[in-house]
Amino acid sequence: MRAKVFLAALFFCPCYSAALPSEPSSVYKEAVNSWKDGRFDDSIEAYKYLVYISTGEKELITYTRDLAILLNDTGRAATAKLYIEKIEAAGMDDAFLKYEKGIALYGLKKFYEAKRAFNEVPLLTSDEDMIYKARFMAAMTEYELGGPLKAAEEFQTVYQKYPYLLAPASYMIADAYEKAKKRSVSVNFLKETLIYDSRNIQALIKTAKLYEETGYYLSAWQSFYTLSELDPQNRYFLNAKKRLLKNAAREKNPDNLLYWTRLSWPVHQGKVQIPEGKKMRVGLFSSAKTHYETEGFDFISNSDFEVFDSKLGKVFSGKKNFQYSLNYVFKDRIFELKDNTGARVYTTRQNFTIVPSEKKNVILIKTPRFPYETPGINKSDRELTGFLEIYVSTTGMRLINETYSEHIVTGILSRMDVPKDNMEFLKAAAVALRTAVEDYLPNSLSSKYDICDSEDCMEYIGLQFENPSAAKAVESTEGQRLNGGYGEKLTFHRACGGKTISGADDLDGRVLEMTPWGIERFFSAAPSRQTYCLPEDSTLFSETAWTILLEPYWIEERINSRYPVGKIKNILITKRDEKLRPSALKITGTAADVSVEGVKEVNDVLAGGNLRSQLFTLRPLLKGDKAVYFIVKGIGTGDLQDICLAGAYGLAKHHGFSYDRILSHYLPNAKITGLPAKKAAKQNQKLKNK
Repeated sequence: MRAKVFLAALFFCPCYSAALPSEPSSVYKEAVNSWKDGRFDDSIEAYKYLVYISTGEKELITYTRDLAILLNDTGRAATAKLYIEKIEAAGMDDAFLKYEKGIALYGLKKFYEAKRAFNEVPLLTSDEDMIYKARFMAAMTEYELGGPLKAAEEFQTVYQKYPYLLAPASYMIADAYEKAKKRSVSVNFLKETLIYDSRNIQALIKTAKLYEETGYYLSAWQSFYTLSELDPQNRYFLNAKKRLLKNAAREKNPDNLLYWTRLSWPVHQGKVQIPEGKKMRVGLFSSAKTHYETEGFDFISNSDFEVFDSKLGKVFSGKKNFQYSLNYVFKDRIFELKDNTGARVYTTRQNFTIVPSEKKNVILIKTPRFPYETPGINKSDRELTGFLEIYVSTTGMRLINETYSEHIVTGILSRMDVPKDNMEFLKAAAVALRTAVEDYLPNSLSSKYDICDSEDCMEYIGLQFENPSAAKAVESTEGQRLNGGYGEKLTFHRACGGKTISGADDLDGRVLEMTPWGIERFFSAAPSRQTYCLPEDSTLFSETAWTILLEPYWIEERINSRYPVGKIKNILITKRDEKLRPSALKITGTAADVSVEGVKEVNDVLAGGNLRSQLFTLRPLLKGDKAVYFIVKGIGTGDLQDICLAGAYGLAKHHGFSYDRILSHYLPNAKITGLPAKKAAKQNQKLKNK
């Protein structure tokens, strides 16, 4: 009885709204629902009341955990510290509350006390995730205590010991060395960060800035070019790319200084040995919304070819293994084809088609040239089978490749950044890819072509990367595809992180509780070591569980033209959709407070659409009344919808799953059509048993 009286005496009765129910379970429900709806003040008051009326240790800790997070995230660090210290005064030590106390003290700029709180966390728990999260934050305090070099030394512990924070630790070490004016060391750690987490846009921004500041203008231009492709709405990136072009690009065509693949000669010297499948038309250099026009390109055919004018019929016969050049002469408004001597062999203002004389031979398109920006388009050379159709206009040429579905699938699978050492995995990927590609036939993107060749559809840049194992997988599953069991479009993702949004369980192991503390715990916890999609290389664990520190300045640069907030003081997630994805933000700025609505818009605002996935949480790291960073913790890579490629590989390699069983794991209600008779009968029996 004395303990209960003592606990109650520690807390003042909050200003409690009469609208709140009096039963603790009902108040708790109201507190959680208010938080889910983004009504943080209401939620805080409900939690304060719960803390006041509760006497049990377990309930008090549970409610105070939620309350501390809400108070810290909304800039009420002093109040958070007060509530945590009252729990401590009652003799209740909790590792998570000790961590939140450190966050509160950091916000109050009491850095020595904050570090002491973070360093006490390992004394209260054996939870590795919690321990290294605290050590990461303890290192953060060293910026203010021992300086950047001491901070870099502290971050090394996390960097060396805990792979789930490897990328952010590497980034912070780079940041510390930059602040210590050791820029060459900083660049090296930034490069490492981008190896550990290739989607870390904040690391790429800092790399680009450092290259420019140290006079490496070519590298700076290349980095800002990449950033402008990733985030085309960011004015800073666009201006930096233009500003640096003079110093960086001495060539007539600066595209040749970028990462586009350039080929001197066709890889295939004869016919491709791939089944055909269905005829399909690919819009070359196209996105879901735009078919970009080229002003010229070179090409080599590995067989003789003919040119057919849309009005005149056959107008030219070309020779194999000679390079030809096709260009738009703007001043004369004509299109001219020249041979390898520079002689003009054909001029026109009509549409025309280039047709190889032998089926399944290739045409290599080289060095396509564009008169304007083409964001999101791969401008690499590409080796294509089938016909090449050229549609002309007063501004350039649109290219369409009439080819075969099996060739497209082989090209995509060969170039995919996935292991090629397991045939059952590759066969599963081939069947799924074939399904996704052929689904464009009844739902063509344009009246002229079925599918685009960019990531908006599935990036297809030809057969020059043909991989023998991928080609074998396509051939051995020829004609097989999935029917039913998925949405409007079948999608793929790199890694689900433990569970797909569609419901396939890859042995996640984490338990989600929809409370402020439950969300923080869920996104901070490492997936099970048995998770199917967990990479074998621990330096790549960010594919399944990732953390990125976003600087407010770069979000301001991105959004102020659309949302004039001024300097950003805070950002909070105010709503999540049924799939747990953040669907609304509240941004507090010096000029205005704004609300952002929509899953895609949230991702665009925070990182230009470049977060690894849309399943994440966000917490501000406040210092005083302003955020130093927004710490974003997420799960998986990609849309996390239907097929998890890393999980499929894990099932095949480590659990012996056949390709049809892999597909059944991710899409249990889908049926594979085109199977050999025995497999088809077996599949039908499984579906009946379900």
